[in-house]
Amino acid sequence: GRPAHLSPPAVVHLWPQLFRARGLVAASRSARERTWAAFAMVGRRVYRGYLLFHGRALVCTMAQTFEFHAQPAGQVAIQVEGRPPGSLQPDGTLLDAEGQPIGRRPSSYPDKDQATYPVTVQERVVGRPENPFYGGRLRSLRQMSRPPAVEITAPDVTAEEQDWLLALAFWNVLFPAAIQVDTSGIV
Repeated sequence: GRPAHLSPPAVVHLWPQLFRARGLVAASRSARERTWAAFAMVGRRVYRGYLLFHGRALVCTMAQTFEFHAQPAGQVAIQVEGRPPGSLQPDGTLLDAEGQPIGRRPSSYPDKDQATYPVTVQERVVGRPENPFYGGRLRSLRQMSRPPAVEITAPDVTAEEQDWLLALAFWNVLFPAAIQVDTSGIV
């Protein structure tokens, strides 16, 4: 077998309770125009050397529906309008529906002083989603401006690339919310 010090940590259910959360995410382009996304999630937090979310989440906008199925090992299967663009792997690799690598994002979120991070699809940087941990917990007290949820950087983004960027932007909201949900009152 493999030496114990090289084996990945076992999945530990520190919070065995199933939790449910839902909410609205507002993205404002101007004072008169507001775009909303509703989300719902059900799952558990697991510990694998770091906190992960294991469960399902659904995000609905006026135009599209995004489904996320997070596994305890860190993989996240993503569907847009019921069709799978693919999955996000723990190392940051983006896989298409057939399991072939098509892109990448960093394997972990950047430091709190970096507002966005690059996403590569088909060997080109197509956009920069917001780092959900930018500015730390005191961002609002520091009056730091919030970057856009995702900035498209390529001039000719395809529908598939746009789906990936939006899915990653939504995951940037869901993942921190899932690991911060207070489950102390759940029985």
